[in-house]
Amino acid sequence: MQSIIEKIKRLWEQLLHQEATPHQIALGFCVGLFVSFLPIPPFQTLTTLLLAFALRSNKVAALIGLHIHLIFVPVVPFVFIVEYKIGYKLLHWHHHPKVEPMKITIMYLIEKGWPLLKAMLVGAFVLGVPSCTISYPIVKRAAFRWQHGRRTKGDSKITEI
Repeated sequence: MQSIIEKIKRLWEQLLHQEATPHQIALGFCVGLFVSFLPIPPFQTLTTLLLAFALRSNKVAALIGLHIHLIFVPVVPFVFIVEYKIGYKLLHWHHHPKVEPMKITIMYLIEKGWPLLKAMLVGAFVLGVPSCTISYPIVKRAAFRWQHGRRTKGDSKITEI
């Protein structure tokens, strides 16, 4: 867990020196946070960067959003199980395959097949969208305040909103 915190600190330092609007920072953070819920463990970083690029959001903020999830919910397999349970309930399934949370990898998901992945994706949207909806205004306001503070100190590298 210490390495995750150190990685976020390094990313935060990079973010502080970038030129980006509060919207770009908040959107980037939300992209990373949303992708952190997706059951695609080996592809989360690549997916985050591609989405951040496509949406013209801040890539460093996106990586922070991706990794911040691990601090607040350090048990990723638990999140995947919750996503799966939410998904199969919403899809009205009466039977479901037995899932072993500690074995969830991309190969495990492929082995179990589309029904498992489909349920997990539904659950990921159910958890990810509200998380992003809540975090966007908080991060945007924090970025605005931080930039406003830097502007009042005379830092000319800050972009306008």
